[in-house]
Amino acid sequence: MDLLLRHPTLTLLLTVHFLYFITLSSMLILPKWFVELGYSEGEIGVFMGVAGITALVVTFLVGQVLDRIRRIRFIKAGIIGIILTTISLPLVVHSSTLLILLRLLNGIMFSLAFPAVAALVTDVAPENRRVQALGLFGVATLSTQALSPMLGEWLAGLYGFQNFFFIISATSGVALLLSVPLGRRLEAEGIGMPADPDESMPGTVYRPKDRLYWPLILFVASVGAIFGGMLTFVPVMLVTAGIDRVGTFFVVSSAASVAVRLFFGGLGDRLDRDRLMFVSATGIAVSALGTAAVFAVGIDPESGDLIQVVVGAFFGFWVGFFYPVANVRFIELGPDAMRGRYMAYYSTVYSSGITGATLLFGYVVEWFDYGVMFAVAAVLALVAMAGYWVALATDSRRLVTNP
Repeated sequence: MDLLLRHPTLTLLLTVHFLYFITLSSMLILPKWFVELGYSEGEIGVFMGVAGITALVVTFLVGQVLDRIRRIRFIKAGIIGIILTTISLPLVVHSSTLLILLRLLNGIMFSLAFPAVAALVTDVAPENRRVQALGLFGVATLSTQALSPMLGEWLAGLYGFQNFFFIISATSGVALLLSVPLGRRLEAEGIGMPADPDESMPGTVYRPKDRLYWPLILFVASVGAIFGGMLTFVPVMLVTAGIDRVGTFFVVSSAASVAVRLFFGGLGDRLDRDRLMFVSATGIAVSALGTAAVFAVGIDPESGDLIQVVVGAFFGFWVGFFYPVANVRFIELGPDAMRGRYMAYYSTVYSSGITGATLLFGYVVEWFDYGVMFAVAAVLALVAMAGYWVALATDSRRLVTNP
């Protein structure tokens, strides 16, 4: 926590991120409202999925210009858009067409703010503490995903869904107000300013690490696929086994990831990042294989809570290490003048793995079963990890990743 005390600009930046993400995370309870309104499961899936698919495309596009425009402008624009799309939900909720359009806009606004904040975190933090800073960035994100659904159900119960989204958008209003002094601090410190166009133009060719770039992309995407598969299908697997309450898995896995980033976040800045990625990715793959084994043995409904605690804790622990370490490793492949672009690319790659798993792994379950699906996810990640290891071992220009 001394990192936050010594760097007040970073503290203010993470506060802004936490506040607007409370509003974004409130969207997690939208399916409950949609069910009450009579929408089908298929329609609900479309309403929830379009924002994520749009975010993938727009995040990639934002990365092309994120180094050429002040990053704080993307954050402000994103927050304003989040406020407007959130308070507009009750106005369009009875029209599926307008609702889809609004969710598309919601995904665009997320894509403006999120990669800009992530890039600024690495701009503000000392170079030898970037992994720890990104870990705290993850804590700010994960905590809202635990807080907002609980807060949302309580407020919606008191005031109704129609009024809830007006109320929850107030946190983004506070974030917008705080973004003004944040912008002034960043300008005074010369942080997040446009890079030299000759170095950051979208057409710039930078290939000192070609042999690591694509193997690392495949490695990160495959781990993202396990992440998406576990979050999407572990609860469904438990419900089909007769376990009604599956929230324990989310709470425990999130708590484990937060604990790692709070108490062990500095390890990624002190140890060799490649080795830490290999160890943590192996742990994530083992968690998927363990879940497959649990399914193969058979799930006793009376052991539901224990299964969720063990699987969730082991899975969340290793995810807590992998994401920020791999993030910093990825942006090391590019020059500082293109850090925003590489940050956006990393977010796109990891999210692509999550989205791909959500869309495709369900068919694997239908064709085979949950055990095969989790095993396939683990094997794909281990193969991708081996590919990265081979590229790394044969790359004479390897970056030293042990500061």
